[in-house]
Amino acid sequence: MTANHQRIEGPKGIGGWLILPIIQLCLIALLNLATLAGINPSDYNGIEGIMTYDLLLATIQMILPVIALILIFNQKRIAITMVIITYASFVVFAWATTALLSVNGVSGDVVFDYAATALGVTAGNALWIVYFILSKRVKSTFTK
Repeated sequence: MTANHQRIEGPKGIGGWLILPIIQLCLIALLNLATLAGINPSDYNGIEGIMTYDLLLATIQMILPVIALILIFNQKRIAITMVIITYASFVVFAWATTALLSVNGVSGDVVFDYAATALGVTAGNALWIVYFILSKRVKSTFTK
């Protein structure tokens, strides 16, 4: 057995704490699909750039979890990397949205609320990233 293909002892298979990010990724994909279905161009009168950003953001945040879920259910080793990329992108987008609002002169209270949300997104996603890096279940499940 090579160093890259060591047998990891511990729980194996989709179960335990691994169920929670799977549920979360499913919900995120569905919520972004609903966001895409509900975008109304008349709501963006005069700010088409923001509409384009919202469309792009919802599309990416719908596609990345779906790809991650497909890899998870196929127990592919690359699933670990894909999940980490997905969660990291959520953090980047949360802070990018906050910055976008801030530089476009949106009220300080609104920017503060988005920054608080971005902080929560950062903390929550950091936990799952660490889980996917350190978990014995993850290491023993995604071996293909």
